[in-house]
Formats: sequence, structure tokens, C-alpha cells
Amino acid sequence: MQTDGPSEAPIRPTTRPWRLGVDMRRLLGVRTGVARVIHSILLEWQRLPMPFDEVRLLSPRPLPAGLVPPHSKFREVVVGPDLPGLLWEQLVLPARVRDLDVLLAPSDTMPVLAPWKRVVMMYAYSPEMAASFPWSARIRWEPFARNAARHGDGIIVSSRNILETLEQGLGVRVPRERVHYAPLAADARFHPRAADDAELRAALERYGVGEAPYVLFVGKLSRRRHIPELLAAFRAVSAEVPHRLLLAGPNLLQLDVEGLISELGLEGRALYRGFVPDADVPLLYAGAALFVLASEGEGFSLTTLEAMQSGVPVITLDRPNMVEVTEGAAYLVPDGRTETLTGALRAVLLDPELQADLRRRGLQRTRELTWGAMAQRSLDVLWSVAASARARRAGSSAT
Repeated sequence: MQTDGPSEAPIRPTTRPWRLGVDMRRLLGVRTGVARVIHSILLEWQRLPMPFDEVRLLSPRPLPAGLVPPHSKFREVVVGPDLPGLLWEQLVLPARVRDLDVLLAPSDTMPVLAPWKRVVMMYAYSPEMAASFPWSARIRWEPFARNAARHGDGIIVSSRNILETLEQGLGVRVPRERVHYAPLAADARFHPRAADDAELRAALERYGVGEAPYVLFVGKLSRRRHIPELLAAFRAVSAEVPHRLLLAGPNLLQLDVEGLISELGLEGRALYRGFVPDADVPLLYAGAALFVLASEGEGFSLTTLEAMQSGVPVITLDRPNMVEVTEGAAYLVPDGRTETLTGALRAVLLDPELQADLRRRGLQRTRELTWGAMAQRSLDVLWSVAASARARRAGSSAT
């Protein structure tokens, strides 16, 4: 695995422009984790020296206005026709875009056949994660993820443990010499706020929390995240604390959350708000008393980092990836069973000193991780792959 800077790049020839492409599809829909990663990288590239002459931001339809940060080398390019997801990636993109040096594929898959080099960002895909997806989605997606893991010219991962989970979940051997480590970070929008902050108070009123302290979950409601168990655990401690429970995120399982809340007698105490606009997410973190992510097979969890950087104590599972993310700054539990989560909620919510210690350690941990470092590392990998490919072609031509 590559953990330091790439080898020195060959001297730039001046025969034709150096072009980097970025697959921007994930910024067209709901802005979940991958979309935030892409946007944060672009914001940092805006500030960093850019070795490429042009950065093409490629999408099947126009990006939302104002989303792309201004940069003289950024060029938004719509590549049609607009076919669904993988069809656009596999068929349209490599057929219509021919003159790149390298493509950044930011979400686990890449074109199988392409006239340019491909660097793919890959995230955790453990057997537990695999089991949480419908079989129909897995048979469409997994072959392309396996191809990326085996054949990507560069593979960027955010956690050393992600390699192991990828190999287990996909059943492949990832070539270590192509792997580069670039930890993610929470962006500057996530920070502590005063309790009387007007923007914060308005957001909490909109989401029905009001003045009450609350426990927060943010993320997709998938099977591996133990949402029913979290609700039952909150029910077990609800008579002992004044808190509410706020769940925010798309319901991939079509779980009957409202039915569960009613069944547990938690109307008014547990609130499900579905997808939350990106602008509101930092406010919900900043107002929370506790963040809980009881997730099996999680990768380098952005939501956990965002909570810690917002000054919020975190409960999460004792799993290798989460241990690497939190580094002693979270309350770790062995599993997501109701009784385990009940004990964790009691331990943290009833102990102000423990809460303060978790806040302090969380803020310290997030100061060690920056988007600037991640964006620079990614840019180094892309440039090294592109420059090495040109050097090999030049050598072949000379002979």
C-alpha cells in the first residue's frame, strides 16, 4: 500500500494539454456521503496548485447551479445521452470522451473499457454490507466493483481496514502496489455552535425538537445500522432521560419507522424526518447531545467524523474501521443488540463527565484529519498515474 507521496513524476511534455476527468454523477441527486467527498475535494483543489491543464467535470445532465467552485481549469461537461447509472458510466462516458489522461471515478466502479487511465475511490464493502443490499442490486453492481478492485490503475481508500473488508465482501485480491491511503475528513461547515445560535434554534424548531436535548442518527436506514434496536434501546431509557431521538436519512429498507415508533409508545419522543437537506445537516449535528451509529461493516465513516467535529459525543460499534476512524474518541460497543445499545445510552447520557471527555477527544481527533491533505494526496495519485502512462507511451514510441 502506498502511504507516502508518489514517486517523482516525469517532466511534462508540451505536446498536448493534460486533462483530468471527474465523474460527477453523484452530485446530481441526493447529496449523501460520496457527493460530499467529491465536493470537498473540488473545494480544496480550488486552493491547491493544479498540475493538469484542464479538469473536466463530467455528468449526464447539467450540475446544479452554483455547486462547482470557481476555478480557471474547471470545465463542466455534459456527456449525453443520460442513461441510468452504470449504463452511462460503462457505455456513454468512454465512447463520448476520448481525450483524457486519467479519470477519477469516486464511487467504487469505473468503466471496464476506456481509452484513458482510471483511478477509483473505493469504500468498505464487508459481507455484512453486502447482505444489507437486495440481491438484484448486488448482481448489477458487484461485477463492476470487482473489476475496479482488480484493474484500477490507482485505487484510493480512506482506511487501511477497508482493503480487508473489500476483499471479503467482493471476493477479490486487491493489488497492493496500486493502493493509496487518503483518509477522509469532515468539512469546515461542521463545528460546535452556541445553544442560543439563531440559525440552530430555527432548525431545531423546524425539525420538531424545540428546546429538548436529543440523540441523533444520520445516515441511510439500512439493515446493518440496527435502527429497530436503537429505537427499542431508546425506549428502555426514555423514562430516565429528557432526551428525544431524531432519525434523519433516506429509508432504503422501506422500514415502517413510524409504525415502530407507535408500537414502542414513542410518539413525540422519537422523530423520523427522512432525507435532510444538506444545508441543515451541520445544524442537526451541532444541536445534538449524542450521536449513535451502530453500524456493521462501516467504512471510514464521514457521519462519525462530522459528529465529532461538531462537538458531539459518539457511540459506535467496536469494529476495525471505526476504531481507526475514532482512535479512542468514541464510546465503543461490541454489537448492535438492543440490550447493548441500552447500556451504552445509559452510560453516556447519565454521565456528564464522560460526555465532556468524549467531546474533547472527538474534537482533538478531527483536528488530525483535513480535506486539504486528502485532496492533495488524491491529486498526487492522479498526476502520477497520468504522467507515468505518458512516459511509457513516449518510451514505446522512441523504440
